[in-house]
Amino acid sequence: MIDFKYHNFDATSSSHIDENKQLGNGIISKYPISEHSHGLFLNPNIEAERQGKIIKTHDKGFGKCFINFGEKSVEAAALHLIPFQTFNIDLSSEKGREILSSVTQKIGVSNKYSLVMGDFNIDSPTISEYLPKFFNLSGVKEITLDEPTIPSGKQYDHVIYRALI
Repeated sequence: MIDFKYHNFDATSSSHIDENKQLGNGIISKYPISEHSHGLFLNPNIEAERQGKIIKTHDKGFGKCFINFGEKSVEAAALHLIPFQTFNIDLSSEKGREILSSVTQKIGVSNKYSLVMGDFNIDSPTISEYLPKFFNLSGVKEITLDEPTIPSGKQYDHVIYRALI
């Protein structure tokens, strides 16, 4: 068993698979966590058909905190965005840009040492073109992978960092 005694979990919505469960974001750490906050991103409240059922976007959001290493701290955020492809939202459309703008407005990267990670639901080796406000900040970079991050072969999961490597 992993011995991480510091953690937080932020529920964002009821599960679409099991209504008795909650969906959300969590952060675990073996170092102390402080200044925990959380929030929701823009929910476009649109419907789509999937496997013969009508589905609707549900709230997606983030959890954010500082992980403290003695005199230094890392600003960490875990997030989950809506499945853009499922709801036919083009990331360059007005709706797509509005949703992505809510991400940069609500999370930001304000600390010298920062880490933003999660399921962005953007199938691409890099997300810098979709979130330019993050990458316009001094020292913000992305870990790029040449392999899928989920079993279906897509690259939905991404990590953005500042001054960690």
